[in-house]
Amino acid sequence: MGAGSYEVAKYLNTLPDAEAALIWTDKDGVCKFFVGRCMSNLEYEQLRGKGLDYIVVSAGRQGRTLKMMGGDVNENKPGLIRFDLYYSKENPIFQIFINERPSHFVKVFRFEE
Repeated sequence: MGAGSYEVAKYLNTLPDAEAALIWTDKDGVCKFFVGRCMSNLEYEQLRGKGLDYIVVSAGRQGRTLKMMGGDVNENKPGLIRFDLYYSKENPIFQIFINERPSHFVKVFRFEE
């Protein structure tokens, strides 16, 4: 599961219409506790079609996500959602620093085009 998963899901569950919300996360553990819909694949058009609401990224999965998305970014895959940019994006709506270390984070953003 990993540090921060429960805390992030707990926060997301307090948001209005949490049960109807769709999140994308690089941290599968969040899905176990989140009351809404949760996806972790890179099916961009499917995510868009289902109405993606929030994105959850974690420092521990950054390298994996960047590697998985590399080809999609280079090809400018149809419907591409640049999850890779959220790792360095500022002003999340919620964040946790694991062991109070800013380099070990879990961040939540509202999905915006």
